[in-house]
Amino acid sequence: MLVLANSVNIEKADLKEYFKNLQKVIAGEFDFEKVKNELINELNSKSYLFGLGKIKIDILKKLNKDDFFQVFNVSKATKDKIEVSRLIGNDDELVFKLKGSNEYFMLINASNINKWTNDFLDGYEIAESIKESIFKNLDVKENISILMGSRKFIEGWDSNRPSIINFVNLGTTNEAKKLILQAIGRGVRIEPFRNFRKRLCDVEHKEEDIKVINEALSKTHFSNISLCKDVNLIESLFIFPSKKEQIEKILTSLKEVSDNLNKECRKINVEKQDIKDLCYPVFKESDEFNEEPFVISEEDFERLKEIVLTYDDITLLLKFGISPRTIEKIKDESNFKVKNRKNLNLKDYELLKTIDNYFSKKIKKFVGFEIVNDDIIKHYKHICAEMDEETIKEFREDIKEIIQAKKCPENINKKSEEIKNKLLQVEDIDEIVKLKEEANRLKNGVKSNFIPSIIDCKMLLEHYYIPLLHLKYDEEKKEVIEAPFNFKHIIKVQSEIEFINKLVKVVRKLKEVYDSWYFSKLDESLDEIKIPYFNTDKGDWDNFSPDFIFWLKQKEKRKIIFVDPKGIEHTRNAKDKILGFEKFVKGISDPSIEVKLFLYNQDSEKVDSEKREYWSDDLDEIFGLSF
Repeated sequence: MLVLANSVNIEKADLKEYFKNLQKVIAGEFDFEKVKNELINELNSKSYLFGLGKIKIDILKKLNKDDFFQVFNVSKATKDKIEVSRLIGNDDELVFKLKGSNEYFMLINASNINKWTNDFLDGYEIAESIKESIFKNLDVKENISILMGSRKFIEGWDSNRPSIINFVNLGTTNEAKKLILQAIGRGVRIEPFRNFRKRLCDVEHKEEDIKVINEALSKTHFSNISLCKDVNLIESLFIFPSKKEQIEKILTSLKEVSDNLNKECRKINVEKQDIKDLCYPVFKESDEFNEEPFVISEEDFERLKEIVLTYDDITLLLKFGISPRTIEKIKDESNFKVKNRKNLNLKDYELLKTIDNYFSKKIKKFVGFEIVNDDIIKHYKHICAEMDEETIKEFREDIKEIIQAKKCPENINKKSEEIKNKLLQVEDIDEIVKLKEEANRLKNGVKSNFIPSIIDCKMLLEHYYIPLLHLKYDEEKKEVIEAPFNFKHIIKVQSEIEFINKLVKVVRKLKEVYDSWYFSKLDESLDEIKIPYFNTDKGDWDNFSPDFIFWLKQKEKRKIIFVDPKGIEHTRNAKDKILGFEKFVKGISDPSIEVKLFLYNQDSEKVDSEKREYWSDDLDEIFGLSF
């Protein structure tokens, strides 16, 4: 149980008031059955805030007072006094146990909590015998059932133990909201077995394992618990605020966000084109080791220098298992780049192993070109929208008709001619507006309630799939217009939409200059066309996924052009990516293939870059259309 209070050390601190009530509970100054029944009645009428249906509370009905007192590490209800222990050299932790028990049941972790022993805990038996922090080892200190404190330990604390959280007078300020959400984040973590972050019943068990677990449970005071029947209660997070209405506001907004995230994203069926022999660069792990400097904080670097002075080569090799290559690397300061960054907070062995793993990495190198297939460009199979069944059905029909109209344009041409003739004859303003709207819709191939009213598309038969969907764009305001539905794996970024709109205007030139030309949008989260590069910000190897790939053919000459539209604000790391691209190009031995990269930007003149030749907003330059 986690208890978070607004104040700790002032005279009438919230945490002190909570502690006083806990004293009364231990002293037996409450009616256990009455409180239990009140809790059961309240939970009986509630459902889980996030799914799972009704709360199963049958097991609570079977609990008695002796069961409850096991929280305090005693076998039955008692009126024992509370004993307090301080930690040697630690002003922020106090631990508590009952006099009749050998195990601590509660930890308070708060700044200068030792002040309590000077006044508030006057009269308690206080010892100072513990050397190591209890809080740092809380995940293995299973005897500690209650953790009390304030804001101090929530940020950066990683634990899956909290199952009950009490918020005491935290309020609804932005800071309080952040604290509450961080605490809830700790409470919803689940890890029934090490490295299995799923609900217990979702972890694959052998039948005999379940039998063993159920038999073990039958020998405890939880003898009526079944592994998958009652475990939901154990894996649930219960929140008890002192100011219910304030927490409810936060949880309601959290639920709204969750509901939006969990809306079903229904598939949109775009059509892959029958285009053959499109190739892409392949990179594989080489025999070459990573030679890039290791990025490290100043404090960690100073500690590393001490380690190098402390241990000889044999100790580093045999005791820590560090490779001879890394041993030589750590002796040379030029192999490290000291930056103002967060310390790794690792033990000596862990720091050495992290550095050893880094320098033992094999780098990826270009090995040749292979033909694109559905395992390489695959994001089109995942395009979807958060719509209900009826709406998505209508949208799919529109897309289907648009595709058919583009592939059979004679019907659309005929209809367009009819509209043109009508416009010459009609005088009524409303009728003219209507006909013009229909003419605009026909540009996309079919009358649609969605395109271009809420979303736009480009019907380019040269694209890897059709149609190419993107959010609408206001040319005058120079801004993207959000759609009323959430679409996934379509084009949403302003610089990419601007590029596509400009591309449409040079289609005729591309057809005139090249024997064939094709292109595809790339999605870095799903597609496998990536160029390895060293990310100096991260201090590690990364993958560059350009937004578009073009295939151009002119007689026997083939070009692959990567285009990555970027706004001025997203030019960070551009140089790193360009350097990675240049290394790749140096490895190409086929003279019939030319590979280029352009970082497209409408304001390319404003870009401060050493590699200015890679920046352009001129599509004639990018595709070699100037003649």
